Amino acid sequence: MTYTTEFFKDQITGPRQSADLIAGICQDLLHPKSVIDIGCGVGTWLAAFKTLGVSDIAGYDGDWVDRQMLQIPSEAFNPADLNQRISIGRRYDLALSLETAEHLQPQRSETLVTDLVTLAPAVLFSAAIPHQGGTDHINERWQDYWAGLFAAHGYKAKDCIRPRVWDRSDSTPWYAQNTLLYINESTPMDCPGGWPLRLVHPDLYELRATPGMLTFGEVGRHIIPSARASGRRQLRRMARIFR
Repeated sequence: MTYTTEFFKDQITGPRQSADLIAGICQDLLHPKSVIDIGCGVGTWLAAFKTLGVSDIAGYDGDWVDRQMLQIPSEAFNPADLNQRISIGRRYDLALSLETAEHLQPQRSETLVTDLVTLAPAVLFSAAIPHQGGTDHINERWQDYWAGLFAAHGYKAKDCIRPRVWDRSDSTPWYAQNTLLYINESTPMDCPGGWPLRLVHPDLYELRATPGMLTFGEVGRHIIPSARASGRRQLRRMARIFR
């Protein structure tokens, strides 16, 4: 696969705001001392955790990643074929896999989740839903599909992230839509939630419904304010229902 410089720039600019916001939430909830990212790209999310004081970090992604654009120390980046099993030989406090699974072969889905739960007792996970669209998306799935795979390992979906970032202007819509924490059921964590797992962010809905195909980067640069306001109203109503 071939990615352009513009693709890597899009990984840094828009996602970094989301990474800073969501990493802060995870730090408050879990206080991780070590974080590993499977599908780290140029290391944007690991850089956010490093800023918060997490020095024990590791990122894995394809050898195609432009090393000149890494946001983390080069020694923290490990080239790997993510369509193959990942065996690290140690555990971390938190594993990340964010908007990566949709790029992998469908038959890799179950073993990817197995690898993630082997790596950490808590997993921050998001993946593109059907028709979300993006570069080389070949495995788009609904959120509850992934929740089922994690549940098979005793990891329960905790909807601690989406309610906090859904209508934030500094949260890219696909992270607001797809990001869930999966926690080993033996690990207690207070996380009031209750939203349906299958959700579509109004910003993405409006953009995908507009004639003409937008690229992954263009979506992040064309957020529609009216759609965001509509989403806030809908989620307030939903929150009242699920209290």
